[in-house]
Amino acid sequence: MTPPRRLVVLASPGLGILDNWLPVVAAARERRPDLEVVVVLPERTTLLDVDPDDTVVRMVDGLADRVVVPAVDGGWVAHPSLAAARRAAADERGAVAALRVLAAVGRRLGRPVDPTRPPLAAALRRLRPAALRGSATGIAALGGPGTRVCYDVYVHRKPAARRVLAALGDAPRWSLHHGIDLVAPSPKDVASPEPHLEARASLYAASERDVYVERYGVPAERTHVDGVPRSDPDWVARVVAASAALHPTPAPGYVLVVSRPAGSSYLPWDRKVRALRDLHRVACDERGLRLVVKPHPKEGEDGAAAAALPPGSEGVTWERSGAHPFHLAAGAVAAVAFHSGLVVDLVDLGVPVIELIDVRGLAPHDGPDTVRDARGRPAFSAFRRAGMVLPAEEAADLREHLDRIAVDRAGTVTTLRAARDAAFARAPGAIDRLADDLLAPWPAP
Repeated sequence: MTPPRRLVVLASPGLGILDNWLPVVAAARERRPDLEVVVVLPERTTLLDVDPDDTVVRMVDGLADRVVVPAVDGGWVAHPSLAAARRAAADERGAVAALRVLAAVGRRLGRPVDPTRPPLAAALRRLRPAALRGSATGIAALGGPGTRVCYDVYVHRKPAARRVLAALGDAPRWSLHHGIDLVAPSPKDVASPEPHLEARASLYAASERDVYVERYGVPAERTHVDGVPRSDPDWVARVVAASAALHPTPAPGYVLVVSRPAGSSYLPWDRKVRALRDLHRVACDERGLRLVVKPHPKEGEDGAAAAALPPGSEGVTWERSGAHPFHLAAGAVAAVAFHSGLVVDLVDLGVPVIELIDVRGLAPHDGPDTVRDARGRPAFSAFRRAGMVLPAEEAADLREHLDRIAVDRAGTVTTLRAARDAAFARAPGAIDRLADDLLAPWPAP
């Protein structure tokens, strides 16, 4: 029976999973102040999503003892924080430039470049900045009988994550889904090759159990319906306080826009432009409301806002905000999302949500076997199919829903929240249960 001494939090497939694991890890650390917390980013590209002023990034950096990221040369480097790791990535520009040249030559010769193989790895290590040379580490050193892994069992489909898990050896694993969504079977699913190491898989709803057992290979007795731990009111208040210390929020009375990058199969660039244009016209021009846009961590500047919104309107009729969505929820009369798990949080916080996404005519989202709503339109998301968002494809839908919210906001929220509760379990105390489970000796009694 081995007591834990270290939690390794696997930030894969992106930083979003930290939002879900943070309340549990924080509770575990409060119970055991000597517990070491290490965040591992299996892919360097994840560093591009690190915003040092983001509320969750700041909270993670206040909790983690180390952040371990891959170096350009294929090794691993430890940093004191996510923010420090992001800054240090700029110091590896020389190695990155050299690798790009070699990769281009390799493509021309038909010989892929692997930076982890000698002698290239050795040459790249010599290009590693002096400031990083003393920070070299290895993933295997993080393993051992006292290590617990906090991750998402879904990431067995990710080669970089699989390599990290293999290096961690027999460390048992606790799983929370990286987003807030009801998992469904996918042809890309990869089952855990070590089901005996899957200590606990936390489910948002009992309806997910078959996927976790049959597709991910988690033993049925180790699946537990824990709902959405980050929905705990005390945790929400803690996040809001942390966000308020970093970010001002606009005066109440705005429409919160939960944005996401253009270019996916369900949100092509031209449709995002059209959605933003319709939203500005209906909410701002016709109803005098303001838009507060919460960008997605991976969004960057895709040019959609510049193409869709009137010149000079930023800071007048609309603005971007770095505040946490929990914080922004307090001043929002409504929210509009282009498909996001945040709708579960927002509905829970009493904000009526319109899902503005039009997949009509887009393969593979609109075909003979597509699930459709009462209007005959594709019911793209699980949120729409569950009835926990107001469905919108175009300006007319936005007008209808905003008018309904203006007349009966409380009743609209009650309806959406009831649908949310029918789809996602309510499991009070989930944070404490998960923290207790993480801290129990392994193997669990």
